[in-house]
Amino acid sequence: RRVRLLILGLYAVVLVLLRLHTWSEPPETDLSTYWVAARELLAGKRLYAEVWDLKPPAIFWTYAFAASVLPKPEAIRYALWCAAALSSLFGLYFLTYRMTRSVVAQFVAITIWVLVAGDCWVQANQPNTEVFINACLIWALYLILFRRSGASSPKHLFWGGTLVGLASLYKTVILGHGVIFLVGLIVDGFRTGASHKAQLKRVFASGVGLVVPWVITAVYSGYQGTLSQTWATLVLWGTHYSQSISSNVIVGLIPSRLFPSASRNVLPSVLLALLGTWYCFRRIRARAFSWLGLWLGATYLAYSLPGRFYPHYYQLWLPLICILGGCGFASIRRYTESSKKPLRLALASLVLVTQ
Repeated sequence: RRVRLLILGLYAVVLVLLRLHTWSEPPETDLSTYWVAARELLAGKRLYAEVWDLKPPAIFWTYAFAASVLPKPEAIRYALWCAAALSSLFGLYFLTYRMTRSVVAQFVAITIWVLVAGDCWVQANQPNTEVFINACLIWALYLILFRRSGASSPKHLFWGGTLVGLASLYKTVILGHGVIFLVGLIVDGFRTGASHKAQLKRVFASGVGLVVPWVITAVYSGYQGTLSQTWATLVLWGTHYSQSISSNVIVGLIPSRLFPSASRNVLPSVLLALLGTWYCFRRIRARAFSWLGLWLGATYLAYSLPGRFYPHYYQLWLPLICILGGCGFASIRRYTESSKKPLRLALASLVLVTQ
């Protein structure tokens, strides 16, 4: 265990060092907006009344907090990215093992994360909303799947729901994850044969956690006198922005949308993930596989519903690619276990080099 944690620490060091080469990269326009809005919020302006943007408030609060501590925009972007990427790294380490019970899958998943977390083509090296969403969702699912005595405790489910709610404060389409995860809890309860009272208690705990961040946001907006502006921006204008939701979902199935040219750097990991999907279906416990399926479906909706398909949207797929990629490599290892160790090493080297 100590050796594993030491390796994990080395991975963390490599991750933050790999990000340094884009320290002075000009920020994407979204990040410039966050910086300007953060400075205005620190100067006493009110979000959605005197400072306006379409996005939910969490990203502006995050940048405002960082701007109150760090002086330079470059340092703020670097610190925020490192915080989110490291949180995802540690979360993937624990979540992958909890889902697969495979140390091989666990370490391959975090290896892929170190390689793809800062991919410039999908703008993953810049702290846009997706890097924070991924960190929240990874730890949320870990808490939802956390078990000690047969079933996830309401306490863990509450905090898991809260993290999903927090993720939706970075992007409202993540509320779809919350709804789908609640359905997953209901199905999970029927599968395990839990009583109706126990099922209701678990779903209620997670649902309350899901709405808590939004209740806090509403109370704060009411305190500032901007509740109507917040509603108009996040609900009314947000609906107009997406336009035809059904068309967006259909368009999202086009291959060039599912796998845009900007995501070509992660192609080896995607191939491993496809293999891992088959392996999960064959080998991993049904409960873990069903949750991966729910996560995949919710991510597709979050990716396609806005109808814009910008490169940084693709980052939402990265944690799933890492976990399923780890499963894919575990399947390769299993079928080349006995006398084909050189083949196993060659395949690993090929994946890492092409990545």
